[in-house]
Amino acid sequence: MALTLAPEMPRLAELAYRAHWVKKRPLDDIVVVWLEVDGPWRWLVDLLMPGYDWQVWRDQGFRPLARGHQSRAVILDLLDHAPEARDTSRVLRMFQATSEHLPVLVCLQGRSCVIAVTPTSGHSS
Repeated sequence: MALTLAPEMPRLAELAYRAHWVKKRPLDDIVVVWLEVDGPWRWLVDLLMPGYDWQVWRDQGFRPLARGHQSRAVILDLLDHAPEARDTSRVLRMFQATSEHLPVLVCLQGRSCVIAVTPTSGHSS
């Protein structure tokens, strides 16, 4: 069953907002990730959130999803070193070059990848 990204957008925008305004990360360095935990991207989930107990969510009947933010360099380095992720890395590099200094969202679910601009609206500077 495919997961729907639309209901997640307010939370993902909040992550981008916090990365920029609280952590003082430049907008064009923010990559917000939304990862399906029980899928082919598990290796990336484990690298970004080592030791997290995902079973708690499964026991409650939820499908675990990892959400967070990281710097562009870290995400690209991780994707570059995984043969199955090289296309995702290439697309992310092209997308960031044209995203006009906005944070980017990478959604990895199953064998698919969605890359989009993450809104940070709704918050005052």
